Amino acid sequence: MTPVLTIAARFRILGLLVLLACVLAGTRASAAQGDDLIKAAFTGDLASVKTLLAAKADVNAKGNQGVTALMVAASKGYLEVVRVLIAAKADVNVRMAAGPLAGVTPVMSASMTGELEVVQTLLASGADVNAKSGDGGTALMMASSNGYLKVVQVLLAASADVNARDDGGYTALTGASKNGHQDVVQFLKTAGAAQANAPGDDLIKAAENGDLPRVKALLRDKADANAKMNGATALILASQNGHLAVAQVLIDNGADVNAKEKIGRTALFMASARGQLEVLRALLTAKADVNAKAADGSTALIMASENGHQEVVRALLDGKADVNTKDRKGSTALITASGNGRVEVVRALLDGKADVNAKASNGGTALMFASVNGSLEVVRALLAAKADVSVKDDHGFTALTLASKNGHQGAVQLLKSAGATDR
Repeated sequence: MTPVLTIAARFRILGLLVLLACVLAGTRASAAQGDDLIKAAFTGDLASVKTLLAAKADVNAKGNQGVTALMVAASKGYLEVVRVLIAAKADVNVRMAAGPLAGVTPVMSASMTGELEVVQTLLASGADVNAKSGDGGTALMMASSNGYLKVVQVLLAASADVNARDDGGYTALTGASKNGHQDVVQFLKTAGAAQANAPGDDLIKAAENGDLPRVKALLRDKADANAKMNGATALILASQNGHLAVAQVLIDNGADVNAKEKIGRTALFMASARGQLEVLRALLTAKADVNAKAADGSTALIMASENGHQEVVRALLDGKADVNTKDRKGSTALITASGNGRVEVVRALLDGKADVNAKASNGGTALMFASVNGSLEVVRALLAAKADVSVKDDHGFTALTLASKNGHQGAVQLLKSAGATDR
C-alpha cells in the first residue's frame, strides 16, 4: 500500500481532484437532492446547502467512492457549511469507501489541508481522532506530513496517538521529518514521539546499497525483512542491484520472494530485467514464482528477453518459465526480443519451443517486428524456425511489406528467398 506520507504530500492536488471527480460522477442516492447537496457543499454554497436540507435532502447521501457533503466541505475548509451539516446530523466519522483516499474521514481530510477550525469543530462533534485510513494513516500523520503545526497541536490535545504507525511503518514524526517540517518535528518529540524512521527503512537502504554487515545487524535487531519503502522491499532492491549475499541473507530471514512493488514487479522480475544471473538462481532456488506478472502483464522472461540477457533467459526457461505467455499488448518474449534485435535471446527462446508465429494484439509476429527494424540475423533465425512469411497484421501488412516500407533491403531479400511475395 502507498504510505500515508505520500498521500498526504500530494493531497492538495490528488485529494481535491479525487473528491471533485467523485462529486461530478454523481451519487448512489436515489434522490437527486443528495447529489445536489454534495455539489453545493463542494462549492461552499451555504444557501443552497440550507435550502436542500430544509427540503429533506439526505445529509449522509454518498457519492462515488463514498464521498459525502461533509467530506468535501471539510476538505475545502467551508466551516459554516460543516457546522450546518453537523447540525443536520451528518456522520462525522464517515469514510471514503474506495479509491486513493479509501478509509479517509472528514477530520483526516481537514487535517491534510490544514483546516484548523474545521478540525476543531469535527473533534468537538465526536470525530474519532485516531481513526485510520485504508493504509493505516491517521489525521495526525496527515497534518504532520504537510507541516500544519496548529492542527497537530489540536489533534494531540484531543489525545491523538503520537506513535501510531501506518501500514508502511511510518509515524507522524516520519512524515514531518521527511518533509522538512522541523517545527512539527520538535513539537511531536516533546509530545513523546519516538523514532523518525520507519522500522524497515534502514534495512531497505542497506540492502539497496549491498551493505551486508549492516543488513545482518538490523536483522539481528528484529528489523522486518518484508518492510516496504515506496512500495519496494529490501529483497527487491538487493536483487535488482545484484547483491547476492544480501539477497540470500534476506531470504534466509524470511523475506517474501514473491512480494511485489507498486506496479507488480517482484525480486525475480527485477533481477531478470537487470541481468543479475546469480541472484536469479538464488531466487529460483527459494521458490520464486517464475511466471509472476507485473501490472502490464510482463514477466521476468519477457523483460530479460527485451534487455538481451541470454543466460538469464535460459535460466528462466530451465526454471519452467512459460515461454509463450503474453503481456497486455499481446507480446511474447520472442516478439519482444525480435523487435529489439536480440538474436542470441531469440535463439534461446526458439530452443525453448517458443511459438514462432504467435501474434501480438495488433496481429504482428516476431518476424514482422524483426523485419520492420531490419534485424537481419533475427530474421534469418526466425525463418530457419519456419516463421510464416505470408501472415498479415491487423493493417494488412506482411513482414515483407514492413521491411520494404522501412528500406531494409537485406531483410527484403531474405524474406523473398523464403518465399515471401508482394501479394
